[in-house]
Amino acid sequence: SGAPDDLTIGANGSVTVTTGAAVTLNSNNALLNSGTVKTNNANDTAGVLIEGGRTGSFANSGAISITEDYTAEDTNSNGVVDGAYAEGTGRYGVRLTGPGTFVGNVANAPTGQISVEGNNSFGVSLESMLQGNLINEGAINVIGDNTFGIRETGGIQGRIRLQGTIQAQGGGAQAVSIEGDVSGPLAIYGA
Repeated sequence: SGAPDDLTIGANGSVTVTTGAAVTLNSNNALLNSGTVKTNNANDTAGVLIEGGRTGSFANSGAISITEDYTAEDTNSNGVVDGAYAEGTGRYGVRLTGPGTFVGNVANAPTGQISVEGNNSFGVSLESMLQGNLINEGAINVIGDNTFGIRETGGIQGRIRLQGTIQAQGGGAQAVSIEGDVSGPLAIYGA
């Protein structure tokens, strides 16, 4: 009918882009990723971009892979990586941004994997208000300087439940940073 609708990326489906956001939720609908969303060697990009001011939901039970071909090396054979952890910058696995509150849940299911490589990058970044729950039961891994596994700055009118694994590696990296007000409970069960 040409009208906005819910979007499901099936288990055998994939979306790959070289610039910008791979998938954008910019309507009052649900987005479910059970497949693969990815970019490679692209700066200032997102796997999933969610616009504020909408009502919907996002759930990931597949893979979001925002990577680069660079590999840090141990140049002096002491077992410690020398030099930078990553080369690119400004990469997001999942990003909520823009004016207005997003009403709905943002969830990474137990089978969900979010991998991001790049400096000043994020596994999940919530920059706008979320009226709903933030849930991680899967794996989030971010590599690069000044990175965050999960960073929330817009506030949450709901709860946060963190299970699974959340990792951030690099200088100034943080696994979890909750900076906005949260009206509900914050529960951390994972590593």
